[in-house]
Amino acid sequence: ETLVQALTKKIVSLAKLEDKERLPAAYKSLAAWVDVSDAKFARVTYLHEKVLGNLGLALAALNQQISDEAVVRRELLEERAELLDLLGWKSYAEHERLALL
Repeated sequence: ETLVQALTKKIVSLAKLEDKERLPAAYKSLAAWVDVSDAKFARVTYLHEKVLGNLGLALAALNQQISDEAVVRRELLEERAELLDLLGWKSYAEHERLALL
């Protein structure tokens, strides 16, 4: 459990730094210990995929995290709107932002 937490924190840190060189190795190390497709690791998967430019996979992971939340945090919905913008889906992003009002 401690190793999984440490790898998770490492991935989050590398994602914030946008370190595309070391991030895949850290994510692969985490995947050796846990099922990264589990909703518990949706945030880590979202960050990993977003940094690597896999925006569709990042959106899928973020949607998984949102659906797993009992009460969806505004921050997650704002991130989804930002991701929709990055994908070029302006009308969906605008709809998402209007829903936040």
